[in-house]
Amino acid sequence: MCWGGARAARNPTMLPDAQASTGRLARTPPALKVAVAGSGLLLALSLPPWPWDLAVLLAALAAAFLWAQLPARLFLGWLALAFGFLAASALALALSLSPDFPWLTLSSESVLQAGLVSLRAMAASSWMIWLALTTPAQHLAWLIKRLPGLEVLSELMLLIHRQLVLLMQTAQDMRRAQAARLGYRDVGHSLRSLGTLSAALLPRALARAERMEIGLAARNLDAATLPFQEPPRAAPLFLLLIACVDGVLLIWALS
Repeated sequence: MCWGGARAARNPTMLPDAQASTGRLARTPPALKVAVAGSGLLLALSLPPWPWDLAVLLAALAAAFLWAQLPARLFLGWLALAFGFLAASALALALSLSPDFPWLTLSSESVLQAGLVSLRAMAASSWMIWLALTTPAQHLAWLIKRLPGLEVLSELMLLIHRQLVLLMQTAQDMRRAQAARLGYRDVGHSLRSLGTLSAALLPRALARAERMEIGLAARNLDAATLPFQEPPRAAPLFLLLIACVDGVLLIWALS
């Protein structure tokens, strides 16, 4: 389990990483999952939006529920969050300014364009959500560490991830203590408690970040001393097969 995984399992804000660390694909080679998700992202961005992006989106749903067996509420909840941002963006794309009252116009072409852009973004986002819910952060950092010149980036990634887990847990503990003292019994007390929580959390975040920076400097920014639990390695044949399937689909769809 990645750093902070035990705490993440008790913290709803870190639920995606807890799911990735304990789910069905937790021990699946991360390179294989990155290749699958990258293929979905590549196809979503390269193929014509209709109907190919719809097929890519359905493939992501199939991979989530049939292969990874993710909880439907968890995956669809994160997908709905992405859909909310995309809906707001689609509205801005569909509306255009006009010199005449009411100064905003809506045409069938703009609605179609906004729908196609949103479908493409939704298909790409679904695969990124799938990757986040199936691959622990430590496994992704291990993959980055294997790339030449990116060892420090992998260490920074793990340190930031650990910082987030600890901060979320600290905020949750502080909020629970405030709630036990009836700090959220009405709107006024809730705002006051949230302000106190934010003011107390910021110095702790800065102090912890400073300690992490000192730790990095003490190792002379050398990530080689950082312990990694090496995940399973993907068979090159599977990666080659995924690349061939992507190539065939691209040639067939674009020809």
